[in-house]
Amino acid sequence: MKRHQIFYAACIVVGVSCTPIKEPTPQQPVSKPPPSDVKEAEVLAVQPSVGLLTESEPKTVTEIVTIEAGQSLMEILRVYNLSPRQVITLVSATQSWLDLNSITAGTRLQLMLDHQRQLTAVMFQVGFAKMLVARLSKEKWHVSELNIATEQVIRYAKVEVGNSLFNNALAADIPAGIINKLILVMSHRIDFQRALHKYDELEVLYDAEVLCTQSLLGSQSMPRALRYVSLSVAGKRQVLYLHKDENGKSAYYFADGRVAQSFLLKTPLNGARLSSTFGKRKHPILGFTRIHKGLDFGAPVGTPIFAAGDGTVLKANWGGSFGNRVLIQHQHGYRTLYAHLQGFAKGIKAGAPVKQGQVIGFLGNTGMSQARHLHYEVHKDGRAINPLHLDSNQVSHNKMTEQQLAQLTRTIAEIDARLSIARSEHFDPPQKIALVEK
Repeated sequence: MKRHQIFYAACIVVGVSCTPIKEPTPQQPVSKPPPSDVKEAEVLAVQPSVGLLTESEPKTVTEIVTIEAGQSLMEILRVYNLSPRQVITLVSATQSWLDLNSITAGTRLQLMLDHQRQLTAVMFQVGFAKMLVARLSKEKWHVSELNIATEQVIRYAKVEVGNSLFNNALAADIPAGIINKLILVMSHRIDFQRALHKYDELEVLYDAEVLCTQSLLGSQSMPRALRYVSLSVAGKRQVLYLHKDENGKSAYYFADGRVAQSFLLKTPLNGARLSSTFGKRKHPILGFTRIHKGLDFGAPVGTPIFAAGDGTVLKANWGGSFGNRVLIQHQHGYRTLYAHLQGFAKGIKAGAPVKQGQVIGFLGNTGMSQARHLHYEVHKDGRAINPLHLDSNQVSHNKMTEQQLAQLTRTIAEIDARLSIARSEHFDPPQKIALVEK
């Protein structure tokens, strides 16, 4: 069967102020990898409305149950005449996939009942498009995986920055993962804390995987690759395209062949405010004036801190007045320092390699710190420099050959063609346009 790609033209412009929120996702049980002896799960037919296996019994019915705060699995299932022993054996039968003892509020279960409302099967979601079906037969549970068929689609959105780029993008149904990705790749060129204006516009084109049939147990779609992002800053557009080179490595490029991920991020965290700048200042604790060699960013405790660029961790320990700090060595004589952290991310220690955008720690209030914040420094050949004045073009990169540039041009042409279709739907109700993939 030929795969199809579907364009969704859902261009939305909003400009309202919202309280920062996380992308809403259904709660799920704590998931574990399946046991190694499980055979590859077959794709099974599902009912469009609820997602359970089609049964031959005419009087079989299904119900969706949502676990509320304070409820246990035992309490939920005893309503359907399951004994405590049957519930315990269900937990045991599914433990290779998930831990039902740690089931959380908001988790949805799908139950299959016979004509006497006796429970015969229960379904859990253990991942996107992956379900676990436990069937009860003669006091024994038979567990199997069920994969819901999916299709690849391309989605498009356009949104006004307004008072909050993140919140307005969420309101335009752009997934949080796509928003974080575009902020990361654009952070090389744009200072998101200060450079954006209310009437600047964001435009994106991204891949998503969607369920072919509806499921009431979890998410209907999963965002994949961000193909295109355009962001106007004070009226000037910054446009990036995702391109895979001849070695299979993907990166974001400008149309002239410049790679976007060229150096260090200007701000190594999202959603923060600049609370103190580079230069002379009166120290809030010591009381005298001295050079402030970095930037301070105020944000909630626990906010993830990113590595500003590829490099190697030199230090990840207690640093006296810096509290918990991370020091990273980059190419071309650059080092970055992240101080007053609440703690370190898993695997962050001296000698560990890190990638740009990788979480290295979490914002805190340790060391000589008056309030929760991140202290961030950039050093070049041992001298502190202002991160806000960092020019991403300072470090040269190999220029594309004519052949490489031709390949990039073809990628851009393909993406632009998709954009043209998406934009043409901007003023019309959203429609699906099916294109057969070659």
